[in-house]
Amino acid sequence: MKNLVCKRFLALLLISVLSFFTFSYASAQQQSDGLTRALDNLARDISQSSNNLLSSGDAADIQVLSDAVFSRLEDVSLSEIRSFIDSVNNAQQIDYVLESAASFAAANQKLPYVLASVKTIKMLNDKTKFLMTQSQDQQELMAVSQKAAELTRKLSSQKNTLARSGVESISRNVTVSSPAGVKSQPKAASKLKQGANFYPETGTTTFALNAPRATSVKLALFDSAEAKTGKEYEMKKTAEGMWYLAFNQNLTGKYYGYYVDGPAGKGERFNPKHLLSDPYAYANDGSYGKSVVVGDAYKWKEPGFKTPAAKDLVVYEMHIKSYTSHASAGVSADKRGKYLGLLEGADSEKILGNLKALGVNAVELLPVHEFDNKAAPSGVNYWGYMTTHFMAPESSYATASDGRQVTELKKLIDGLHENGIAVILDVVYNHTAEGNEQGPAFNFKGIDNREYYRLCDNPDFYWNGTGCGNEFRTDSQMGRRYVLETLMHWVKEYKVDGFRFDLATIIDKETMTAINDTLPKNVVLIAEPWAADWNRNQWSKGDFRNTRWAKWNDDFKNNVRNFASGRANRDNMMTLICGTCYWWAAKPTETVNFVECHDNATMMDACGGNQKIAMLAGLITLTSQGIPMLHEGQEFLKTKFGNDNSYDQDNEINHIDWSLKAKNKKAFDFFAGLVKIRHAYPQFRNDRPLTDKDIKWMLVENNNGLGYQLFGKENDVIVLLNGDQNNWIKFALPDDKEWKVLCNGAEVSLTGVSSAKGDYSVPPVSGVILARKK
Repeated sequence: MKNLVCKRFLALLLISVLSFFTFSYASAQQQSDGLTRALDNLARDISQSSNNLLSSGDAADIQVLSDAVFSRLEDVSLSEIRSFIDSVNNAQQIDYVLESAASFAAANQKLPYVLASVKTIKMLNDKTKFLMTQSQDQQELMAVSQKAAELTRKLSSQKNTLARSGVESISRNVTVSSPAGVKSQPKAASKLKQGANFYPETGTTTFALNAPRATSVKLALFDSAEAKTGKEYEMKKTAEGMWYLAFNQNLTGKYYGYYVDGPAGKGERFNPKHLLSDPYAYANDGSYGKSVVVGDAYKWKEPGFKTPAAKDLVVYEMHIKSYTSHASAGVSADKRGKYLGLLEGADSEKILGNLKALGVNAVELLPVHEFDNKAAPSGVNYWGYMTTHFMAPESSYATASDGRQVTELKKLIDGLHENGIAVILDVVYNHTAEGNEQGPAFNFKGIDNREYYRLCDNPDFYWNGTGCGNEFRTDSQMGRRYVLETLMHWVKEYKVDGFRFDLATIIDKETMTAINDTLPKNVVLIAEPWAADWNRNQWSKGDFRNTRWAKWNDDFKNNVRNFASGRANRDNMMTLICGTCYWWAAKPTETVNFVECHDNATMMDACGGNQKIAMLAGLITLTSQGIPMLHEGQEFLKTKFGNDNSYDQDNEINHIDWSLKAKNKKAFDFFAGLVKIRHAYPQFRNDRPLTDKDIKWMLVENNNGLGYQLFGKENDVIVLLNGDQNNWIKFALPDDKEWKVLCNGAEVSLTGVSSAKGDYSVPPVSGVILARKK
C-alpha cells in the first residue's frame, strides 16, 4: 500500500531480544523484520483457511480446526518460515527466533497469530533436534529444545483460551447490510446518464445524480471556478431515486456542484449548505473545487489499437510527473510533469524514445484520477492514491484545470497507442480521500455516506482495512454500480486497455466477478492481492483462478530477490519460474512478476547498490512465465536513495534523472535485449501451465544454481541462473551440439554474443540464455 498510514502494522521491532545474536545491530534488525513479516503472512493465510473451514462446517472444535488449517495450507504459506529457520544454525540464533515468535504472539492476542507462532516454534524445535545430532553444543541445544517445548505448551493453552472465548475472532465480519428503506434501482434508471452531459444534436445539457435517500438536491451553476455564488436550481427525482435537470442550451465551460439534503441521524452526513462536487464529473477543478461541464470533441488518430494478449505483455509501471520533471528530461516548462510531456523525445534516448527502445508494450500509469494532492502530513501527496473523483483526469497533470485535462489525457493515450504501447490505469476503488469521521466531504459522504462507505457498528465511524481512513463500499448497490460505470467510462471514452486495482482485496468478491464479466474481454485486469489490514480481506490469492484476473506476485519478488542475493530457495524458484501455477495461479497469465515497483525500496537500494544482483533479478523477471513488470528507471538502475515509501516526495527521490541512463547504458542495453528475447521466443510466453513436454530442469549440486530448457516448435532455449555470490557454477548442456549464447550475463544479442557446447560455467550472480534451432 502507498501512504504512511498504509504501512503494514506488523513491522514489530523486537529490540529486547537482539542481544541473542552476535552479529551487528543492522543485521539483527533485518532478521527481525524478516521473521515478523513471515509470521504475519503465515497468520494471514491461517485466518483465511480458518474462515473457509468454519464457513463450510468442516471444523467442530479448535483442535480439529488447527490441524485442518495446517493440512490445507499450501507450501507457499510456510515457505518464508522454512527459509528463515533454514538460516539458523546455533543455539543463540534458535533462542532468538523462539523469543521473537513468543513476542509476536504476545503482541497480537488473536487466534491466527498464536497459531502461527505455535507452528513456527514446533518447526524450530524440529530443527533444534536435528542440530543436536550434528553439533557439539548438545547442552545448549537441549536447553533451547526444552524452552521450545515449554513455549509450545504455554501458547497451546493460550490458543484454547482464545478459541473458547469465541471463534469469531478469526472471522472478518466485513459486509454491512444495506440501510432499511432503500429501494432497489430498476434498469430504467440507467437511461439517465449521470454527470453533466451536452448533446450537440439537440443543444441540450443534462445533469443527473443518483441519490435515492436524498430528500432534496439543488444544482448550483457558476460562471468561473473562483465564483463564490452561483445560480441554484431545484432538481427533480425519478421513482428510482435519480435526480435530474435539463437545459436547452450549451453549458460546456460552466462550473457546477450539488447541495444535497437527506435523513439525519447516526452515520448520516447530509448537509444542504455544503457544496459537493459531482462524483460522475468528467473534469473537476482540482480535488477541492467545482466540477466542470465539458464536451467531447477529441478525434482519435489511432481508434483501432489492439491491446496485446495477456501472455505477450511487458508492463512498465510509471508516474506521469516523475518521468519528465527532472531538468535532465529536457522538456519545455509548459509540458514538464504533464500528460503531454510523455509524448516528448520520440526520436531521442529519453521519455517516449526510452519506452520504444526498451521494447515494453504497455505502461501502467500510477493514478490519473483526480486526487487530493495534499493528503499527507508533509502537505504533498505525490503518487496519487487518495482519489476524489474517479471519472475525472488529474488536473495538475494538464496545462489547466478548466476541462482540457480530458483532451490532453486522451491525446497522451492516443500517442502511446500510435507507438504500439497499451495503457493500463492504476485505480483505487478500495478507499477515497474523504478519510474517516474527521475527514472532509468532497462528494460521496454528502451524497450517501451509508451507501458509499463501510461503517462500523457505531455508524459514526468507518472501517479502515486500507489504512487510509475508510473503505469504499463496493458491496452496496450504489457502490458497485459506481465502480462498473466509471470503469466502462475509461474504456469507452479514453480507450484504456486495462486496470490495476490497488489493494484489491478490499473490493468484495461479487464486484470483482462483475468487473470480470462486464468489461470487454480484451481489457487487462490486474489486482494487488492484499490490504493494509489482511483481517479485512474480502478474498485471497487463490480466488479467481481460471479467470482473466492477474495478481501482483509478491512471492515472486521476495524469492527472486533472495535468489539473486545468494539466499536461494530452489524449490520455490522452480514454481515461480513456471508461472506460480499450483500455488495460487491456475495459469501463468494470472501472475504479474516483478522485483521492483513504486512501493518499497528499488532493486538497487534493496541490494546495496550491487548492479549484478539487480540485473540478475531483472533477467529472471523477463524470462519467467507470467506477465513481467518493470518499474520506471529499473532498466538503468535507478535508486531512491534508501527511501522505501516515497509517496510524498515530489523531488529527485522520485523524479527520473535521465543522466543516469547514460551512466548505466550497459544496464539499459541489457534490459532492452532481454525484452527483445522475450518477444522473439514464445517459450517465455505461455498462457497455460507448463508440463514436462515444455520444460526440463537442469539441477546442480550448488542450490544457488538453477537451469532449465524450454522446448519450442522451432527453437529450444536454455536459461542458466547462478545466484551464488562467489562461485562459478558449471552446467552440462544437452547432447554435444552447439548452442548460440544470447546472453552471457553481461551482454545480450539476438544474433548471439558467442557459441557454446558441452559444459558451460556461469559466473557468480549471473544469468545466461542460450538458444538452438531444432
